[in-house]
Amino acid sequence: MSAIEVVQRGDSLVVDSRLIADELEIQNRSIERTVEMYRGEIENNFGLVITESVCDQTKFGSDTYRYWYWLTEDQAYFVVTLSRNSEIVIQAKANLVKAFSKARKQEPVDVFAELCSMSREVLEFKVTEAAYLVIYPDKQ
Repeated sequence: MSAIEVVQRGDSLVVDSRLIADELEIQNRSIERTVEMYRGEIENNFGLVITESVCDQTKFGSDTYRYWYWLTEDQAYFVVTLSRNSEIVIQAKANLVKAFSKARKQEPVDVFAELCSMSREVLEFKVTEAAYLVIYPDKQ
């Protein structure tokens, strides 16, 4: 079972580089080095790489930073293709393709279309129900 989960961020489907590292059975630091080594190539061909970080304090009081990347489909494929093929890498590549394919197939919910298709009575009931929850939030 693959741990790769693709998520929507803004208009893009992206994957957390830490999940790719887990799938490849390597440390995220290896993915970091690869992205940094090829960052110019990645950004010139596939757009800006989104970096995220968190600062942790060690038990000695100093700060340590953990970094990861939100990679688009093309960026993720490029980074993974830089790994030497092995059974694990080949399976990770297949799982990455499946994860993006699955994410693309999931239709976003069109709330406006849903509301338009409801009858007036159902819509009035939902508005009344929502208003009640706003007025009496502790009665849920």
